[in-house]
Formats: sequence, C-alpha cells, structure tokens
Amino acid sequence: MAHWEGGVCQLTGRTVCSLDATVTNVNDMQATVSLTGYSWSDIVDAWGFDLWVGNGTVLGASGINGESKTHPRWSTTTKVPSGGLRRTVTVPRAWGEDTTLAVWCRYSDSNPVKYHGRLDASVTIPRMTSPVHAVSAVADKAAVLPGEPVSLTVTDSNGASKAQMDHFEIWCGGRLVAKGATDHTNNRSETFSIVPSDYAPVGSDLDITVKSVHEWYGTYPEACATVTVKVLGGVVTVYDPTGTKRTGLVTAYDSTGAARPVVLTAYDASGNARAVR
Repeated sequence: MAHWEGGVCQLTGRTVCSLDATVTNVNDMQATVSLTGYSWSDIVDAWGFDLWVGNGTVLGASGINGESKTHPRWSTTTKVPSGGLRRTVTVPRAWGEDTTLAVWCRYSDSNPVKYHGRLDASVTIPRMTSPVHAVSAVADKAAVLPGEPVSLTVTDSNGASKAQMDHFEIWCGGRLVAKGATDHTNNRSETFSIVPSDYAPVGSDLDITVKSVHEWYGTYPEACATVTVKVLGGVVTVYDPTGTKRTGLVTAYDSTGAARPVVLTAYDASGNARAVR
C-alpha cells in the first residue's frame, strides 16, 4: 500500500489531504486499485467539508470524476481515520510496459463551497508477463556413429497459456540448424532429423537445444530443453569367416587402462585424409 499526504489549503497554507492506494487482484488481464482519502479534521471549520477521491483516464479506467462524501475526516484526538472516502477502480494491464495511473484526493469547504486543496499521486500497475509454457524433446538414439542421423521429436506444452504457438527451433553448438514450420496450433509436435557428427567431434557428446517459440503481443518468448547425443568413436568394417560384413568400434587404452576412442584415417592418392569405415 502507498500513502501520500499533501494538498495545501488555500486559506491556511497547511496540508489538508491524505490518500492511501492499494493494488490488489492482479490477474492475467487487469488489476484493482483501491483508494481511500481523508482530510485533516483540525483544518475543518464548523461548516464541514466534502472530500473527493478520483483517478485519471489510463487505458479506459472508469470514474474520472471521482466520488465525494461529507466529513470523512481524521479524529483530532486519536489521529486515526474516521470513515474516509473509498473508491475502487479496475484497470486493464498492458503487455509491453507498466501502467501509471494518476490518482488524487481533494478537499473543499461545503458551506460556502470553495475549492481548498488537492493532492496528486500515481499508482503503478505491473505489465502483463507472457504465460509460462514448456517444450520437451525425445531422440530416437542416445548414441550414433559418424554420419548417422538422429530423429528428434519436439513437443510444445503451454497448458492454460494464452500465448500463441509460432515455431520450433533446433540449435547445435550455438548454431541454428533447423527451424520448424510456423503453425499456430498449441500443444503440438514436430519431428526433425539431424546428423550429430556434423556439429561435434567424434567421441564427444553433442548437446542439442530445442526451442518452442511463442508469439505474445509482438514479442516471442522461448521455452528451451536439451537433449544429449553421443557421437561414437571411429569404426572399422571387418568380415567374418562367412564373408558377412561386421561393423565394430575400435578402442585403444592409455597407460592408466582408460578406454580412448580411435578415429581411423586413410589417405588417398592426392594425400587427402579420408575416414575409414
């Protein structure tokens, strides 16, 4: 809750107004602003006074003329509110930026009617944030040989989100390697095929980042997930006694006994290196 004091009286030069403002009931689309205005009773003469509490015209907020009530004053003995004027307005939330709502409290003699003082303040309504959504991905293989493709099935999940699905993206090593079709169907899946060895050295792991991109009032929030696929070490093709081709991994061991993947390389007549399979 915010609290202000001010509104100098034209007759006495003293403060005449007090205003409290509370922002509540903030949901996806709007918020409630509750205002309570008071005047200082030691300023009020025997004729009494009227107090107005109002708001500005921001994004269609209603009640720009405010409301008045006679004698919503502070107690002179206990210094606590005696009544007060309450006003509630509902304000739409904006998606791109916070909203500033102008609010005020003013005091006037009731007999004779004469404007005495006004306190101006402002209340901030937080912007709408893009709804939370999620993405998941499943690879059909946990490990592949050099040159072997992997199939990724990517699924968007936005639950009760109001954000509109736009497209999927596949990233490898910080590079965008595939972009799905623009399709505004929420909670959908799409399948991609990539060759992990095109983006990671033999014998290493490739972290594949998948993104589900949504559209939210001209912005494009992303949800991300990661799938790791291992690119296996070098392979060699051998034949068994029946002449059937067999493909197996070639592994060497270092002095500590740890396995190390081996890439077999041959050279053609021009001296260019060629991987052996």
